[in-house]
Amino acid sequence: MKDIISFVCEKFANLQRGDEFYTRYKDIEKELSNYDLKGKRIYCNCDNPEISNFWKYLHDNFDKLGLQHLYATFFSDKPKMYDYNGEDLRVGDIDSGKFEDNEDKIDLWKIDMIITNPPYSNKLPNKLVEMCIKHKLDFIIVAPLHLIQSKDIFEMYKNNKIFTGYTLIHTFERPDGSTEGQASAWFTNIEVKHPKKEFTKEYNEKEYPKYDKYDAIEVSKYKNIPKDYDGLMGVPYNFITSMSKEQFEAVDIIRPKLNGKNIMMRLVIKYKK
Repeated sequence: MKDIISFVCEKFANLQRGDEFYTRYKDIEKELSNYDLKGKRIYCNCDNPEISNFWKYLHDNFDKLGLQHLYATFFSDKPKMYDYNGEDLRVGDIDSGKFEDNEDKIDLWKIDMIITNPPYSNKLPNKLVEMCIKHKLDFIIVAPLHLIQSKDIFEMYKNNKIFTGYTLIHTFERPDGSTEGQASAWFTNIEVKHPKKEFTKEYNEKEYPKYDKYDAIEVSKYKNIPKDYDGLMGVPYNFITSMSKEQFEAVDIIRPKLNGKNIMMRLVIKYKK
């Protein structure tokens, strides 16, 4: 009971502090340096240039990256639109800072790509991905790892329409200057290839029991994936951050039972033949 109360209190405290988690400059640089952004018109649609490290990185490296244009808007009671072409910065008033309200500007500004860290509340990352797909935009975003649990998002991941990024994010900055960990990942529709992994363990029925009413074995740690099992395997779903899609096929995402007990969310995978 004490653990449940502590968990609820912690979650309530986080809600009271808001959901402002800023991606660190070094994490942005580490990830974005893997992509070819030359000639791109990029929109940071959840970013205040006064504090956003996304804007700072892209603005600082505008010429080095070969960008064509950089825009930014953000939620505020006095919303602004920042417009930078590599030489001049224009700042103008807009009606709304909510990215959903500026969707009609995307085609007008001829945007190619969205790069940002949207707020995690109210399923805004899901809405942002849907908007990018609708307008055929490339995107590179930071989102909670559990985004993959969404049925639509998982189907896109499964069908190679969404990929996880090259790097991991473990720590975010808070408005008060402190840092905090959040289970997060980079998501993009630009193809990312993770290297294949080598596994050494061999399958045996005792070590790898099957789930109740689901024909897959439990692998509690993905480093223990058996090298010689051809069937379905349930692994911790954070395996998506490093799984090679050339080595494994993502089949399902489930919350299974084992011997009558619920266990954590699992990504169901199998070796590609």
